[in-house]
Amino acid sequence: MEFYSQNFEDVLLARCFANQDNGFYIDVGAQHEEADSVTRHFYDSGWSGINIEPVSEFAEMFECRNRDQTICCAAGSQEGTMPMAVSLASGLSSFDQANAAKTASMGLLTETRQIRIRPLNSILAELGLAEKNFEFLKVDVEGFELEVIKGIDLDRYRPRIVLCEVTEPNTSNKTSDFDELCREIESYRYIKLYFDGLNQWWGAAEACEELSRHFVLPPGVMDSTTLTPYSGTLARKQLREASEVQRQTNEHVAELHRELHDLHRRLQEAEKSLSVITSSRNQACNELSAVYSSYSWKITAPLRKASQILKKQKAMS
Repeated sequence: MEFYSQNFEDVLLARCFANQDNGFYIDVGAQHEEADSVTRHFYDSGWSGINIEPVSEFAEMFECRNRDQTICCAAGSQEGTMPMAVSLASGLSSFDQANAAKTASMGLLTETRQIRIRPLNSILAELGLAEKNFEFLKVDVEGFELEVIKGIDLDRYRPRIVLCEVTEPNTSNKTSDFDELCREIESYRYIKLYFDGLNQWWGAAEACEELSRHFVLPPGVMDSTTLTPYSGTLARKQLREASEVQRQTNEHVAELHRELHDLHRRLQEAEKSLSVITSSRNQACNELSAVYSSYSWKITAPLRKASQILKKQKAMS
């Protein structure tokens, strides 16, 4: 199975839920169906879940996931709407103006949209879930994580693992509300498992002892052959070989184009020659026809006939 996440989140989750054919996830800030997706690996493995994504263009990408339910809105602590700086070229769309300014400083275009916000409690109840124990809740909403957590009752909707992005954009510096976010989550009997430089991981207290052993070692070759340094080297080698094949193919195609151009030129020259010959032939035919229809040709017909008779007689003698 392939892995897709940006910081090996799906690799670590796959350790925690190894050989589990059926599972359930909630992905808040799902963004892209494949690129940097924490859940794509699990969907490919037969799981299903709920994707929360406020940018309609990204939400539409999840239509290919028939088993999932995708809600196009933002999750927060209460119902309402807020302006969001939307970046269609990245996963950095944010309600936070400072984050939006950083995104713009990176040269990424943003546009302001009014985005609906709904508590997860409300969304899940509307989907027919009065309560649910499930595998993991992932939250990545560019500085709005605390508001998301305030909108869900982690006793009624109880994931075994919660992971939240807790750093300033494109840094490993924890956000100013990190401590408050920790207090909010840990008030529901969750225990810190791991900080991966981008996300803080928590495990439900009742599952923490079993889960903690999966975070002793970083992601590596024992998780997947695609995670080795050699896989990158091999990929570069394959890319170079493919590029060389493409270069040779392009040269061959160019040579064929040159040959085709030469054949086309020669065909045009042959057509011109044929046109001259055809014109000369038509002129000769017209002249011959004029001779046959002339008065002199008609009156000399007896002489030509007599000449033919004499030639036959000479040939017989």
